[in-house]
Amino acid sequence: MLPVLDEAWRPKKVVLACSAQMKHAAVALRAVIQPKCPGTVVETLNLPNAYDYTALSDTFLSYLAEHADDNIALNVTGGTKLMAVAAQEVFRSAGKPVFYVNVENDDVLVIGEKATSQPLRAKLKVHEMLRAHGYSVSTQDRPQISRELRDLTARLIDHVASAGRALGTINALARTARDEPNLRVELNPAQYDSRSLADILALFADAGLLRQNGQALVFKNEEARFFVNGGWLESHVYEALQSLRAT
Repeated sequence: MLPVLDEAWRPKKVVLACSAQMKHAAVALRAVIQPKCPGTVVETLNLPNAYDYTALSDTFLSYLAEHADDNIALNVTGGTKLMAVAAQEVFRSAGKPVFYVNVENDDVLVIGEKATSQPLRAKLKVHEMLRAHGYSVSTQDRPQISRELRDLTARLIDHVASAGRALGTINALARTARDEPNLRVELNPAQYDSRSLADILALFADAGLLRQNGQALVFKNEEARFFVNGGWLESHVYEALQSLRAT
């Protein structure tokens, strides 16, 4: 898709060659390409069995025969290996250019040419990448973190290196409590005697997210349980990304 979005490579028409099993993928790609490239026509070329070499070759030969005067190039990056081989052989025998996108660095390599690879400059936003894979963003929450929870998160980050195992234990306990009545979970004897675990639990307790009664942990509510169950790390990442976005 990136060559289509890059103005230096953008064609007037895109033909998505796909098997019956991949028609949903073609629909998803079309949903991203058309809004971003309003002048580009997007069509579908229906392929037979993606593992029938002869049938695939015949389909590509027929298409090129019907469009003999068109300026066509083949992006051989996708598809099954057999599909790619059949398409490449047909296009090369017809003297049509074939190119490949290196997915590691988004460079384009024109097969058979000595020229160096050319970098693609098109970029996708996260929601566009999801949509290209058949998903959509229904809601986008912007978490509001109180100063107290932000301070707690900063302290937890400071403890990651020294108390990583304790944080992992708390994460597991909070996950278990999700399915328990009253969001309650019991510590086993080893957990109850762990000093490092007690120190981290005290931080969450001081923030009012949970309370400890002997070997029992009770979370204040589902929101608090989620925060203890790794939500604090999500909040930290979100805050870090927001700060980078502002610079």
